[in-house]
Amino acid sequence: MVATADVGRTAAELLLQTWSGRRIVELEGPRRVAPDEIAAALAEILGRPVRMEIAARESWPDLFKAQGLKNPGAALGGHAT
Repeated sequence: MVATADVGRTAAELLLQTWSGRRIVELEGPRRVAPDEIAAALAEILGRPVRMEIAARESWPDLFKAQGLKNPGAALGGHAT
């Protein structure tokens, strides 16, 4: 997980750099967090059970739409569905 302040700082640093072409930048926190760890933390905060579920990639557009995203293609790297 990455703090929003770190995302903002990294984005600002990247915008100040000079480069051309396509570029992919990966940003991670100090350690990787497993989905089960996130579910456990949420369960503790909410005071009720939370479980992690794997969603098949082909179901992502429908899941995003169900959550209110108007253009799920943009969230999937620009691939409209």
